[in-house]
Amino acid sequence: MYKLSVVIPCYNSAENISELQHALQTLSKQLINYELEVILVDDGSKDDTYLKLIEFSETTFLNTKTVKLTGNFGSYNAFLAGLNHGTGDVYAQVHPDMQDPPEHLAEMLPHWENGIKFVIGQRIAREDKNINQLFARLYHWLIKNIALPHIPEGGYDLIVFDKKLRDYVVEMNESNTNLVYLISWLRYPYVTVPVTRINRKKGKSQWTFDKKVKLLIDSVVSFSYAPIKLITYTFVFVFIFSIAFGFYFLVSEKFRISDKIILGAILFITNLILCFFSILAEYLWRTLEVNRKRPPFIVEKMNCNNDK
Repeated sequence: MYKLSVVIPCYNSAENISELQHALQTLSKQLINYELEVILVDDGSKDDTYLKLIEFSETTFLNTKTVKLTGNFGSYNAFLAGLNHGTGDVYAQVHPDMQDPPEHLAEMLPHWENGIKFVIGQRIAREDKNINQLFARLYHWLIKNIALPHIPEGGYDLIVFDKKLRDYVVEMNESNTNLVYLISWLRYPYVTVPVTRINRKKGKSQWTFDKKVKLLIDSVVSFSYAPIKLITYTFVFVFIFSIAFGFYFLVSEKFRISDKIILGAILFITNLILCFFSILAEYLWRTLEVNRKRPPFIVEKMNCNNDK
């Protein structure tokens, strides 16, 4: 008998909890070789999510741990909080909207039993055809092409991974990162199971535009040196261009140029410098975050029903 810890970060997800409970109880009956440990993390919700999670815990036959954070630390930090409280042999992440259906775990776990430590629910199609899909595809394409070329096409959130990988991630204790891609960064061999992302049945996505932009910046800076390389390549180009430009004016007999062109050149170079400083600031900020050693989450309280 194996122990599967399912970590579920929740934020303003009250409408989805009852269906989530039903889906996990159904899954538990299918996984006859597994004891399920369900870790429900309330990421500072402003609705009745925490009360619904407590109700879940009190009315289910599953073993649950309900973790309440003091505020909204973000989905991936909430995921990390759940991992810190897990005791399983194998782990999985599920979202309460179940757009990546948790029943796929029944297809993924046999690969883990056969020795594969990382199994990915690879999105081969999406029903949510809107601006969110466009951003998701762009985001995953950028990460694959500039940071983690070994990851599969299409993106993924539904994953199964061994306790050993969980221990690595918990020990790293990183904030301001995509925890799912951080597990991929460990470079363990993986297999994929095809998943179709379905439309959201209830509730509204909490991934605002600001959160998406922050996630993109965090992921690029966490997993890639591309911004630093951009600075280097641009510096080389501008340096060569400046030498050629200066030489032209030195040998040219028509040494006349309007004030507008001079001003334009000054503004261009000034803005370029400011752009590069902003990129460097992103790395310096993350270095500061690491040196501060602030926790990526703070637990307010936890409820267990492990006596079931």
